[in-house]
Amino acid sequence: MDFKEWIEKYKLTEPKHLLTTSESKDPELYYLRPQKTSHYPFKPNLVDGKYFQGDLHYIPPTLNPANDFDLVVVSQTMEHLYDPMLALTNVFNVMVDGGYIFASCPSHNIPHMTPSHFFHYQPMGLAIILQNVGFEVVESGQWGNKAYWKFLGDGKWPDYYDMMGTAEKTTNSKDHPAQTWVLARKPLKSTFKT
Repeated sequence: MDFKEWIEKYKLTEPKHLLTTSESKDPELYYLRPQKTSHYPFKPNLVDGKYFQGDLHYIPPTLNPANDFDLVVVSQTMEHLYDPMLALTNVFNVMVDGGYIFASCPSHNIPHMTPSHFFHYQPMGLAIILQNVGFEVVESGQWGNKAYWKFLGDGKWPDYYDMMGTAEKTTNSKDHPAQTWVLARKPLKSTFKT
């Protein structure tokens, strides 16, 4: 719900040009009414096993020749980036000055999409990496608890029904983050150079 609150607070519900690493499945996208959307989902190239489509390590100029993304939603992607600084710098460079990025990723999770599962991020770590690229961090959040971690330790992604019923399962524990997210902004007058 942080996402819903933040996009209302910063008036981001109707971006002019949205870039998303999802194919319209992420819940965050239900709260947006973009004028234009570019989907760039990460998919393996099954012919030779290399990743090209949706790989933020290389964003082809044809994806957005105007470099006019004013909102970017990088959802559940950061853990699959072998060079997150390069990937986020590429995103930074295709955004308008003053544009926003929302990134969400696991802090604690079951490895998936292996062998391309490289990192987990704590809330401060995700904020710092975005800041080091040149973004201004405006909000951050996280959710998790011991009960959720136990499900993950047993090799299961819990669903809504698994997590209902007790305070232990629904309480947010700052000591056991499972998911983290950050909203950051590209400065109005960008001086970052690649």
